[in-house]
This record gives sequence, C-alpha cells and structure tokens, in this order.
Amino acid sequence: MNTNKSAIMALIVLSAAACKKDDPEPPTTTTPTMATIRMGFEFLNGMNDYQLGEQLTDSAGNAMKFDKVRFYASNVELMDMDGNEMAHFHDTYMLAEVGGSNSWTLGDVDPGHIHMLRFNVGLDSLTNHQDPTLAEAPLNDATMHWGWNPAAGYKFIVIEGRV
Repeated sequence: MNTNKSAIMALIVLSAAACKKDDPEPPTTTTPTMATIRMGFEFLNGMNDYQLGEQLTDSAGNAMKFDKVRFYASNVELMDMDGNEMAHFHDTYMLAEVGGSNSWTLGDVDPGHIHMLRFNVGLDSLTNHQDPTLAEAPLNDATMHWGWNPAAGYKFIVIEGRV
C-alpha cells in the first residue's frame, strides 16, 4: 500500500512539473509606419446639412437662396502641436461644392498627433494661370475658369443665387 501511495505521489509531482507553464512571449505589436489622411467639407445651416435652394436669412433680414456654391481648396499642410509641418500636399486640388462629393484622400503621413490643418481657398499663381483644357480633374472644370480670357485664370469661389 505504501508503494502505491508513493507511486501516486510521484505521479502527481511529475504531472505538476510537466504542466508548468512557460513564461508567455511578449505580444508583438507593429507600429504603423504610415497613415492615410482624408479631408472633407460639410456645408451646414446651423446644425443641419445645407441644401441648395434652401432659404436663408442674413443678419439684416434679407432672404437668400443659392443655386450654386463651389470653391477650390489647395496647398494642404498638417502641423503638430508645436506648429512644425508634419506633411504637405501642395499638388492636391479639391473642388468642394454643396451637394457634391466633398471628401478626398490627401496621401500618407507618419502617424502622430495632427494638431492643426492649414489650406488655401483658391490656387497658387502657377496653377491658376495654366490652360484648363490641358488640366486633370478638378482643374479641367470649364465653369470654374474665366473662359473669355484663359490668362485670367480660375474662379476661386462661385456663389450664385438670389437675394
């Protein structure tokens, strides 16, 4: 009987030693090397989406309705908390408009805290004076160019309607 008890005890000790867990491997985390940045515009009237043809009232009580609201945005720059440039997208041109698709992929940046975004309404001088018939979208939109004089350049903001 003592032999059986000794054998059972030895088996338990052996089992416990065999079941010892190895130290867990630390989890492998991969830090992304790049992040994709998108930019978009929303047109609001108060807290609601603005729709073309919707009547608005200015501070003087004048009623207004717009048939078209469009503008070019370009020269996007992203800055960190200290105002240092993290990325720039000088060759990205966006044509924002009420009722349009107003979201663009700008490109990839190193991941980090983007504190500020800066952009121009309009176009840089060199782009402004290029031939729109040779340009890619959205710069090839003839309605956003002074067609009577190609040297006159683009219309940066177009707002059409009635007051």
